[in-house]
Amino acid sequence: MSDALITGVAEMSKGSRRTKERKIGEVIIAVRKWRKLYNEGEDGKKLSLEEAADKVTISKKSLDDYFLQLK
Repeated sequence: MSDALITGVAEMSKGSRRTKERKIGEVIIAVRKWRKLYNEGEDGKKLSLEEAADKVTISKKSLDDYFLQLK
């Protein structure tokens, strides 16, 4: 394989990397906050999982996935 072709493949794979990767510590803190907002609420008002996810600024689907992985 030529150097140009190898470089082209490497450039292509760089472009497909995820733009937002989170560290495990960040994930644990976010999931803990998300579940606390859902279970205890905020200012005496219970929040849905979706509303709590909006407060944490991470999608509910991602938080669900993280929560299952951490269990």
